[in-house]
Amino acid sequence: MKRLVILAGCLLSLSAYAYAEGKASEGQRRSATCATCHSANGNEPIKNYPKLAAKNYDYLINALKAYQSGDRLHSAMHAIALDLTDQDVENLAAFYAKQE
Repeated sequence: MKRLVILAGCLLSLSAYAYAEGKASEGQRRSATCATCHSANGNEPIKNYPKLAAKNYDYLINALKAYQSGDRLHSAMHAIALDLTDQDVENLAAFYAKQE
C-alpha cells in the first residue's frame, strides 16, 4: 500500500511538471482565435478541424512551431501561429493539454 501511495505521488508530481512552462489560464485567454475552428475547449467536433483537447503538451508545441516555420503547411494556421510568442505557444499547449 505504501508503494502505491508513493507511486501515485510521483505520477502527480510528473503531471504538474509537464505543464510547468505553460500557464493554462493564460492559454485559455489567448485561445479565442483557436476557438473559431477548434471550439472553446478544443473538444467539440467541428467538421474538417481536429480536436485539440487532451493532446500531448509537447505535440501541441511542436505542431504550432511547425506552423510558424512553414514546416507544417496550412495557410491560416501559419498566419495565426506567426502572431504567437514562444510563451503563447506554451500557454496554449498547457490549456488544450489539460482539457478532457
